[in-house]
Amino acid sequence: MILKSIFMTAVASGILLSQGHAQTNIFPATGNVGIGMTNPVYQIDVRKAAENNLWEKIVQYTVSDAPNESLTIANGTAINGRFIPWIQASRIYSDDFALGIGASVPETSDVGTMPMVRFDARRSAGPLVNRPLFSWGSYESNYMTMNAKGSLGIGTDNPQQKLSVKGKIQAEEIKVTTTATEWPDYVFDEDYPLNSLKELETFVKTNKHLPEMPTANEVEQNGIQLGEMIKKLLKNNEELTLHVISLQKQILEMKAEIDKKNEKKIDHKRCLL
Repeated sequence: MILKSIFMTAVASGILLSQGHAQTNIFPATGNVGIGMTNPVYQIDVRKAAENNLWEKIVQYTVSDAPNESLTIANGTAINGRFIPWIQASRIYSDDFALGIGASVPETSDVGTMPMVRFDARRSAGPLVNRPLFSWGSYESNYMTMNAKGSLGIGTDNPQQKLSVKGKIQAEEIKVTTTATEWPDYVFDEDYPLNSLKELETFVKTNKHLPEMPTANEVEQNGIQLGEMIKKLLKNNEELTLHVISLQKQILEMKAEIDKKNEKKIDHKRCLL
């Protein structure tokens, strides 16, 4: 009864129903209210006369001090025989919100893990499997799409991962997680089979890329997995570090040998004098 009283007050205050069409209404003291019908099934039952291929406004709310701004419930198809409920707000006086959706609870209810606002797209007896859940866009352009698996696409209507972005991403930090056994510290194990520089040279000349790294064509076709690429780059860097250490040892050994020979030459000259 409270809902009905609010509705009847709104009707008296300026709900704009379809004009130019004969309406058959029923406003009984008790029972269901019918607008555009005499046999309402629900507490408030509204049926608008069809318009020929037009965007059909069913209910419009305005306030007297802003008559050009409104909230409209309409049939958003503009096609005969089809009905897509459409809620649209119109604002002209400033760049403030045109439409707000909110929820509030007292401080004592600000507990738990349930979200305050939930948007739900489903089949009549279960979750969607094929169709996207939601999209965000402007006019006929889609900018974000969430598919039936909960994957979000930005700039793409067909996300293949939990987050698919067609375009550039700017972030202050990206965290990639992995397991300790997959991180290539094993390169520094004593029994790690490190390829020689000669073997590395032969591989690079033949394949035109470092071992275990994708080719340019593979990257163009398939992209890269950031976490895997970081591990492969680190592995190559650690292997090169081992080669640098080995070369440094060889250089020091050669320098020591040269210094030793030079000392012998100096001693020999001294003996001759």
